[in-house]
Amino acid sequence: MCSSCDNGNSCTKCSKLEYCPNLQSYSPACIPCPNSCPPECYSCLLPINSTETNESCVICSLGYYFSYQYPSSTAQCIPCGTNCQYCSMIGQTLTCVLCDIGFFLQANTCLSCPYQTDIGNGSVTQINFCSNCTNSTYCLNCISGYFLSNGSCSACSVGCSQCTNESDCTVCALGFYLNALSCSSCSNANNCLSCSNLTSCTSCLSGYYLSDQGCLFCPTSCPTCTSALQCSSCLPQYFLSYNLQCTLCLSPCQTCLSIVYCLSCNPGAFYNSSAASCFSCSTNCLNCSNASYCEVCS
Repeated sequence: MCSSCDNGNSCTKCSKLEYCPNLQSYSPACIPCPNSCPPECYSCLLPINSTETNESCVICSLGYYFSYQYPSSTAQCIPCGTNCQYCSMIGQTLTCVLCDIGFFLQANTCLSCPYQTDIGNGSVTQINFCSNCTNSTYCLNCISGYFLSNGSCSACSVGCSQCTNESDCTVCALGFYLNALSCSSCSNANNCLSCSNLTSCTSCLSGYYLSDQGCLFCPTSCPTCTSALQCSSCLPQYFLSYNLQCTLCLSPCQTCLSIVYCLSCNPGAFYNSSAASCFSCSTNCLNCSNASYCEVCS
């Protein structure tokens, strides 16, 4: 973990950025950097002795410039500027060197990559299909579902998430499978969320589980399950029991964690938090806060 040390074999530099030399005891060891580093500081040193409370920042987070003040020996992280990832001090000016993904550098300012017009569902919207660019007109990379052509982004075919051109797809979106460089829908295969071909599902829609026979219904009380006998979640008014079955809560419980632990009550009952149970209100009482106080009568 320690990559360099002084003549006394005390660690002065750690091999991982998230670890710092233990200056408190001058021991040749690297320990996790303190959690109290401010968000603009990626890595900081522990205080040299117990009387010091402030850590010393040695590496700034992305979007900040490390500034060391001499002779005061103070260090601080200065914001690079909006959407700027790396910056440096050139003369007396803090200058952006590299912008965030989706932005390009112009006159020390990070500007958004070009937007393109998308006409769909009867409306016209401006969407940034370009994920990286060199200027306001030339893209370097496109977002998923688009391909790069002469510095601009064009849409892949329907159901395609990665393509080399409008007709040749390499990766299909969820719900489609690759079929001779084009994407075919899994929708024709019963209740498939994803598939390898028209007859072989790889995952199922919610409410179904994958079996050798395809996607089959989960039990009635299970919105999600892994088999006909194992639920992974339950409908309201049911709880997931130890055998992974959904069991109905006992009235007057409306929701529960187990057969003996209520979370909420049906109308006409009140909740006792100390017992985690529901008890019925008195006769002719629709709503009550306890056994002796009726709030709404029938």
